[in-house]
Amino acid sequence: MQDRHAYGTDSAPGEALTQGRALIQGQARLQPQAPRLRGQARLQDRHASGDPALGDRHGAHRVLRGQAPLRGQALSRDRHRDHHAPHPPKPPTPPPSGLTLLETLVVLVLVALLGTTMLQGIGFFSGQYAVAQRSNGQAFASSLRQRWFVDSVQGLHPYGMAAQRFVGDGASFAGVTLQPLFAEPGMLVRARWSIAPRGTATGAAWQVAYQEEDGAEWPIFADAEGELAFQYADAAGQWHERWPAATAPLEWTPTLIRLTSATRGDLWLARVEAAPLPLHTEATLR
Repeated sequence: MQDRHAYGTDSAPGEALTQGRALIQGQARLQPQAPRLRGQARLQDRHASGDPALGDRHGAHRVLRGQAPLRGQALSRDRHRDHHAPHPPKPPTPPPSGLTLLETLVVLVLVALLGTTMLQGIGFFSGQYAVAQRSNGQAFASSLRQRWFVDSVQGLHPYGMAAQRFVGDGASFAGVTLQPLFAEPGMLVRARWSIAPRGTATGAAWQVAYQEEDGAEWPIFADAEGELAFQYADAAGQWHERWPAATAPLEWTPTLIRLTSATRGDLWLARVEAAPLPLHTEATLR
């Protein structure tokens, strides 16, 4: 009983335990604030003792706080000055590279004109080249035909036998030649040149043909512009329509033979390069 009275009732230990826990919790809450409280206490002590370092530091803080608005105003003035200050001129913009649409169209038009001109020039020169080739071919063919006539006439040889003697008129002539067109050159071959009219779709044409012995007749030349004829010249240079000529009975072959046209004059002319006398006559062969 004494013990109970000394400690109180049965609930006294529980209350003491509760109070101890509350005290511990209060100390735990005050423990984080202890450094701050200690710092404040030290500051109060230094203020009370008149510490000069503390005064200077607080004065510096006050000065800095007073200068803060001044720094802001200066910064604002600098920004305003930079904003209204004249800007440096921008560097010139380089011109755009390449061609514009107008320049491209001009180039296309020029190319088209140049191409058209070139095509026209090529067509013109092609036509002129074709004309030149045709003219050259015609001239070559004409020269070749005339060369055949000259060769065969130059090879004519006087022959004393009546059957092989040279005879001619306006339409044809025949004689023995050493330069035939088809037979072996150097052989005595009787060749004949003749003129005959040939009807065509565009009208009458005169055709010159060549024939050896009894062979086929080969057309050599045709002319539709006028009548053709052969003529023969004697040693004196006089022209005859027939041969042998009445004025030159002793001449076995003519000196010149020509092909003439009624509209264009002389077409072919050849000289007979033969001996004045025949190698064989009917008298020598008896």
